[in-house]
Amino acid sequence: TLTINPRDIDIEILNSSSEYGKPFTVSNSNYAIISGNLINNDSLGVILNGSAININQMGSYNITLEDWTNKNYNIRNSETVKGTHTVTPISITINIDNQSSIYGEYIDLDQTKHSISGNILSGDNLNIQLTTTATNTEATNYPISATYAENSNYVVTINEGIYSVTKRSISLKTGNQTSTYGEQISLNQTNYSITSGSFVFNDNQNVKLTTNATNTSSIGSYEINLTFSKINNYDVSLEKGSLTINQRELTITLSSQTIEYGNTLKLDKTSYSITNGNIVNNDNVEISLNSKTNPENSEEYIITALSSNKNYIIKLKNSN
Repeated sequence: TLTINPRDIDIEILNSSSEYGKPFTVSNSNYAIISGNLINNDSLGVILNGSAININQMGSYNITLEDWTNKNYNIRNSETVKGTHTVTPISITINIDNQSSIYGEYIDLDQTKHSISGNILSGDNLNIQLTTTATNTEATNYPISATYAENSNYVVTINEGIYSVTKRSISLKTGNQTSTYGEQISLNQTNYSITSGSFVFNDNQNVKLTTNATNTSSIGSYEINLTFSKINNYDVSLEKGSLTINQRELTITLSSQTIEYGNTLKLDKTSYSITNGNIVNNDNVEISLNSKTNPENSEEYIITALSSNKNYIIKLKNSN
């Protein structure tokens, strides 16, 4: 008797993978011969068993050898050979839209302002909630992120959005004010008005009116500006008023002077005294006295006084 024995062979079952929730069927060709060989163009007729695979739960599952149809071969490692099928998580991306509100207004995130790249399977709820650190007390940009229910079947990436707290529009007008040359500038800090919009959070308590004018500034008009500590949270339209610095009043009394008829007029330029007001800032007021150049008759003539310093106005108590 001639006994023909089966041909020994060893195989390995190749690893495979599929995404969570997607149908998967084990392919009986998913193996490789690692010892021995087939002859005569034979096929082993391998039957693999993937019944342990749960496509609805991420993880690793065994694929085993159930049987083979060609008994001319003996698969020596048939009892121990196994492969691994990995159910991988679904990758999704939460794309968050930008949102905004105005400084001082309530922060109210619209929970619908996002989209999902990838597929969340029916029956799964990741309970996505948008979150932000935004506060209505500072006009700037804040991140919008998201929280979600942990589910090992998903790998989640978040593309954050931006929550912009925008500046609050307000229109203001500073009123006109006056001062006198040489006096300390003291602006009335309440002399402004709101022409449109509004303050919030009592920000108007810090309003300050300012000007470039000082007590040494010459007569004329100077802009009155406005600022406040929270001004960066506002889009301010400002109609500027003016500080008008008026002339400083000096009253002088001229001394009487005489000349002899027919002589050339020559006034004593120092023959006056300041009887009301005062000179400030170490100014040179340069008061000049004038009268009729050549008196024609023996009579009285008016002496006048002028100053080349335009910051002063001269009022006279005249003598002859």
